[in-house]
Amino acid sequence: MFLEKKVGKMDTKDILREMGKEIVLIIRNELIAKKKIDTGKLKNSIRYQVVKEGQNWSLRIIDLSGYLNYVDEGRKPHPNDKKKWPPRKPIEQWVRRKIPTKDPEGVSFAIVRKIGEKGIAPTHVIKKAVEK
Repeated sequence: MFLEKKVGKMDTKDILREMGKEIVLIIRNELIAKKKIDTGKLKNSIRYQVVKEGQNWSLRIIDLSGYLNYVDEGRKPHPNDKKKWPPRKPIEQWVRRKIPTKDPEGVSFAIVRKIGEKGIAPTHVIKKAVEK
């Protein structure tokens, strides 16, 4: 890692900045490796922030898209609670981009129902990035 070579000459804030850059890059690369890229919105929305809290510095990974947690942690099944199913509109937009069909509404409903009933497996891209 690039960071391992530089730590000796850096203060805490600078170390956290370098860690943030590396973690964001690794998360983006994990998303690509796991084929979780469609428009690039998620990949390009991941940022880091170094914040001072009292006497301590902390590193925050920020997801401006709002759905990194669903990709990272997956989605639990909710077969008996349609209110907890994923939103249909973004899935319909994905269907229109990716699947040639005359019935994007029907296909998107089938995908929403399948996700709602079966869930989605987690990718753990954040954990993998932090562990590297």
